[in-house]
Amino acid sequence: MKKLFTFLALMLCYVGMAGAQTEVTATWAFDTGTSGQTAIITAENVFAANYVETAMTYSGKITFGTDKSLTGTMMQPATNKAADGTEGLAFVLQPMKGITFIPTKISFNVIRCGTDGSKMLHYYAICGDNNVDLGDVWPNRNKNYDATNLGKGYTGEWSFYEHEISGLEATNDNPLKLMCYVYGLANDKSIAFSNIVIEGTYSGDAVQETMYTITSNVTPEGSGTIIQTPAASSIAEGTEVTFSATANVGYKFLNKWTVNGNEVEGETYSIASLSENTEVVAQFKKLPTISFAKPEGVHCVNRMFPATVNTYDVGQTYSLPYNYMYYKEGYTMTGWEINGSEYKCGDAYTVTEENVTATPVFTRNTTSIASRSGELTVKFDFDQATNNGRVVNIENNEDYFITTVNVGGEDIDVALSINCKDNAGIEGKRGKFNNTSGSRAQVNPGAVLNISLEQGGTITINSDNINFKEGFTFNGVVGTIDGATITYTAEKAEEVIVISQQENMYIKSVVITYPAPSYTLTTADTDFYGLYLPYQASVPEDVTAYTGALSNDHTTLTLTKVEGEIPSNTAVLVKSNAVGTYTFNVSNEEKVDAIANNSLQGVTVEKAVADLAEDGKTVLTLGMAEGVVAFRKPAGTTISANKVYLLVDAASSAKIRIVEGETTGIEENYEFGINNSDEATYDLSGRKVANPTKGLYIKNGKKFIVK
Repeated sequence: MKKLFTFLALMLCYVGMAGAQTEVTATWAFDTGTSGQTAIITAENVFAANYVETAMTYSGKITFGTDKSLTGTMMQPATNKAADGTEGLAFVLQPMKGITFIPTKISFNVIRCGTDGSKMLHYYAICGDNNVDLGDVWPNRNKNYDATNLGKGYTGEWSFYEHEISGLEATNDNPLKLMCYVYGLANDKSIAFSNIVIEGTYSGDAVQETMYTITSNVTPEGSGTIIQTPAASSIAEGTEVTFSATANVGYKFLNKWTVNGNEVEGETYSIASLSENTEVVAQFKKLPTISFAKPEGVHCVNRMFPATVNTYDVGQTYSLPYNYMYYKEGYTMTGWEINGSEYKCGDAYTVTEENVTATPVFTRNTTSIASRSGELTVKFDFDQATNNGRVVNIENNEDYFITTVNVGGEDIDVALSINCKDNAGIEGKRGKFNNTSGSRAQVNPGAVLNISLEQGGTITINSDNINFKEGFTFNGVVGTIDGATITYTAEKAEEVIVISQQENMYIKSVVITYPAPSYTLTTADTDFYGLYLPYQASVPEDVTAYTGALSNDHTTLTLTKVEGEIPSNTAVLVKSNAVGTYTFNVSNEEKVDAIANNSLQGVTVEKAVADLAEDGKTVLTLGMAEGVVAFRKPAGTTISANKVYLLVDAASSAKIRIVEGETTGIEENYEFGINNSDEATYDLSGRKVANPTKGLYIKNGKKFIVK
């Protein structure tokens, strides 16, 4: 009888298991962008818990697709290990005791967020020691469809994957996990999932268990998050439950928990066997902050701010940023000031309980690239390991990349202008200049660099062992390509517009060379020539240089001889004693001050006349007509590099006479009107004049003009 009873019991168990299977579906909308998301189940009393396990971080939600109807949650690597597939996430279904769940179909949507990557996912369905390998996939990217990107997954839509599966049985002791391992994903990129659906059938009768509620919170509010495994809010008696805490930026987890009113210490907290309703509170503290002031007139370089600035605890040291965060024209950032104490860039600051503000310290430059005494090389290096961690991340905006160069023993900040706005360089393209992930910059078509070159100067762009194809254009001209290097040499002083042409170029550096300063002037006569140099120059032998003061009525320019060196950025008129070639070299003498009362202006590169004009003003340039040199309306539409001009009232004469003084014996100044002293009056030929009429005369060693 005992054997018969055992046989009948086994048969009844078999019939129960082999009986009709009931369909059930679990769906994670996964659309909130936060942790703690659970599935919607189509039947009750089937699953004791459902939750998501991950070592990755939740980075918000994304809505994408043609109809914008699908929203998902973005995930980022927690420690950059997603590059090798050791990070991912799992969607977990744990049946209730007495229930056997047989999964039959799995489907989900996934999309790459702002990254090309390589293989992105390898996923499995797992129950205990049994698993079904569902293979590798390379999801679409959230980038609009482009015919040039066929085969790259750029459809602009979510990728949808669906699989029939068999051979797995999930029980309370062996829950089902849909495991998705992520590969090739940098820690500043995301991958998003949405609408994860697991279908199957279940059999058996759920064992009615005592259920307890789990409540988890953080203090203070907004200080961090708690990950609970399993994630359900109602969990069966005897279940093991674990808690871990992650601090938000600006907070620190104290490794303390309050559990049902009692304080417990530990990096994590575990309940070996749940036996009561439980409230768990993770304790955090707010960290002291280091804020960074932005003074008036200072440009804040986009996204250069250290992301971890507020995560240091009291007593820890924080390395103050280098001068890549702010830029001020004509100045160099040399450090930071905190509470009256000055620190150099890169110095360690010891964090206290006090919230502090660091103010950048700028030193006015006493030199410039134009003031160099010889050839100068400026290198914009995108390897963060060699440039004090400076990064560039410019997309859909315009910004600078900052470097430092030594000129005459002084370090000065130099900015590389980069424009990646829509249509900035190529119609229909938005450039990109980005090296946030390491040792090189990714450059996409349409990015624009604006670089001023002098005659003979060069721009060299160095790649990362990648041969350029289309490369870059320089004012519309293709540079000289040699393997991983492309070079452009200026035949004249010019503003060079550099536009990237090739998809996904990776460059190590942009190097600009400036030749030793000099300017050669060839004279065809002994009349005046205009000259404007960006460096302090020595005046060649047999040449005289003058500044000029414009009369109040804008009809006459009175010249004053320049004694000694020509200051940098000073417009002058020069005159040679004989026809010939004269070289104006950079001066090695002590810097001279700017010359006051100089109406002459100049340009270092060719400029359009229209760009120099101001409201109510007219541009006049040096020119000759009927053998007379004067300032007149320009014959062309541009002013050549290193030449001079005058800005005069629009209603003034279209011709400005040049009045030259004697170089010896007569003072270099002029008076307007009649000189009423008792001294005799002479004309320029030395003849005594009793009653001067209109013209230029000499009295008491001074020239004066009668109008």
